[in-house]
Order: sequence, then C-alpha cells, then structure tokens
Amino acid sequence: AVMCHMQDVPSIDIMMYYDFRYNSSYNGAFNPATGAETSTYYAFYDWKKLAEYGTQVKVSVDRDDIYAVAAKNRQGRVRLMIARFRDHDNPREEDVTLKIRIPDGSLEVICTINDESHLNSEIPVPVKDGEVSVKMRPFSFAFLQF
Repeated sequence: AVMCHMQDVPSIDIMMYYDFRYNSSYNGAFNPATGAETSTYYAFYDWKKLAEYGTQVKVSVDRDDIYAVAAKNRQGRVRLMIARFRDHDNPREEDVTLKIRIPDGSLEVICTINDESHLNSEIPVPVKDGEVSVKMRPFSFAFLQF
C-alpha cells in the first residue's frame, strides 16, 4: 500500500527499503527462522514486474482502504497492483470484492494474492462482461496481469 500511495506523491522521487540482508533483524522480506520469502518480498517482486512495463496508467479507486498502481507495455498488456490497508489497528474485517474493468479482448487474467492465507498464490479470476472480481482481505495485496 505504501508503494502504491507513494507512486503519485509529487515530492517523492525515490523509495528505499531499509535492509534487505537475509540475516538482518530489520529485514521483513524473509522469515528469520526459515529463510522463506514473506509477503514483503513479493510486494517488491511484483513492483519490479510493474516497472518492467514502463508506462503508468491511471487507476481510479473509490475506497479509502484500497491503493492501486497499474502499468502497460508497448503491446497494450497491463499489470495492476492492488493493496488493501487501513492505517489503524481496527480494520473493517469484511472481505472486499473489487470489480476491475479490463481492456477489450483480454480473455486471460493471471492474479496472485498475498494475505493471511496466501503467499503469492495464483487464484482464478474468470472474465465476465469485461470485468474480473478479486476478493481482498484486510492487509492484503493482489497482482494482476492481462
């Protein structure tokens, strides 16, 4: 959510993560006990995939707990990162289903989700009437490609 929000703040020109060293106690990208990747790792992994597309496209969101950034490549393919975050300890616990309009002709959408039950898990998102729906838990993010 922070990366999505900071993307459009005019006074910010660079973002950095404090410590990505595997053996550091400040590193949130890897589980210190197992070395396995965490959702923080996948946020950066997905952000890199967004940047590879090169051209940011406008995203409109009508909720105060949803943040999103999208990019397209020269062939018109789109990648979209969506994060659900509330800046206090009492988030709305209900699941939110987002309806996302996709470009004409996009028949296949790939979606990975990170939340309390999923770690970069691909979930099915069938296209219906030019839209897909993604179920978002509090403090989760999804990455879509179409």
